Amino acid sequence: MKHILFVETRTDLPGINMCLEKGWKVTLLAEEPIYYYNAVKKENYSVLNQIIVQAPTSNENDLFEFIYHINKKNKLDLILSFSELYVSQAAVVAEKLGLPTMSSIAIKTARNKFKTRNICKYNNIPIPKYLLATNKDEAVESARKIGYPCIFKPMIGASSLGVRLVDNEKDMIQIYERYLIDSNRYFGRNIYSSKEVLIEEYIKGEVYSAETITINGSTEIIGFANRGLFGFPYFVENEVIFPYKIHNEQKAKKVVNDVIRKVGIDFGLCHVEIIINESDVKLIEINPRLAGGPIRELINLSLGIDLANEIINFYLGEPYNFKPCRKKVAGSHLICAERDGVLKSVKEEKPILEYDDVKKLEIFKLGQFVKKAKSNADWIGIIIVVGDEQLGVKSRLSQLLNMLHFEIR
Repeated sequence: MKHILFVETRTDLPGINMCLEKGWKVTLLAEEPIYYYNAVKKENYSVLNQIIVQAPTSNENDLFEFIYHINKKNKLDLILSFSELYVSQAAVVAEKLGLPTMSSIAIKTARNKFKTRNICKYNNIPIPKYLLATNKDEAVESARKIGYPCIFKPMIGASSLGVRLVDNEKDMIQIYERYLIDSNRYFGRNIYSSKEVLIEEYIKGEVYSAETITINGSTEIIGFANRGLFGFPYFVENEVIFPYKIHNEQKAKKVVNDVIRKVGIDFGLCHVEIIINESDVKLIEINPRLAGGPIRELINLSLGIDLANEIINFYLGEPYNFKPCRKKVAGSHLICAERDGVLKSVKEEKPILEYDDVKKLEIFKLGQFVKKAKSNADWIGIIIVVGDEQLGVKSRLSQLLNMLHFEIR
């Protein structure tokens, strides 16, 4: 019987049900198990009860010692994480135990936005202008050199936490000082974003992500997703459509393939974000992991590929398939609160889930305090639809959103 160990994961528990259905043993290590019980649906409590084990997941050395003893008692076949904050820890331990994994060095390079940009600059991969700042004076001076408006971004982070559009020096000083407060850099479970930040050129354009699989150094782009952003000066994702036909596609593919290769990724899934305008394609960042948010679900609905299941099969030498078995377009709208307050009720003009094209409507925080969105962690609900073409899906999402009425007090 195969034994699969997850070093933390996402709250929709990707891949875990498939492993259990195949009769494999699953262990989920969690620094704070209550995090999952608070976040997953109650019908998944029985799954958590079977698999979850409290463990020091944030520290590589402590984690290795913990997993080493698990491996001695019950041999492991795979160690992985589908959470961006833990992919490097999982890879380091997997390497030490001789298990299949993406290179931990490549993962750490990709997650460090400054190192990634230096590699891109050296290899002529197009990127925004950037400078590293390790203190307030450097942040101010970097912004003067880059020019306002510019982007303030943690060197190592996730979920757009701490990312801001900055218009002037006064705001830069205030944003930097607030960012250094630990609570403003805290992801939970003993994980913080870096104190070092990047000051970047602000480029107008459309944001897309490429979802990729790399096998033996050869990368296949499964598709591009269109990423809608709102909430400036914050960068909050509120709409995703997959797959999406983009202009400058060949240039975009070259940027994606070049950065994956030059960072050193030769094995596994990547989520690469780019920005495209009339004149150019530039890299935003590369994430060495399964796509976050709703993208995995959209890929499954549109193409019939469950990336989590297939990458686990791939790692284990089981039959896998990253080829589409259907051709649809799926879209999601991530619902955000327009103001702070308690989400008292949500009313539908018509029962939305009764429409055949609607695959999901979930409200996450009914009866709870919600706040005006500042990062992707502030979503309060989601709508997912499936259609035949991208503009129709985009229009349909807007129509459905207008049928929902939120009472926040």
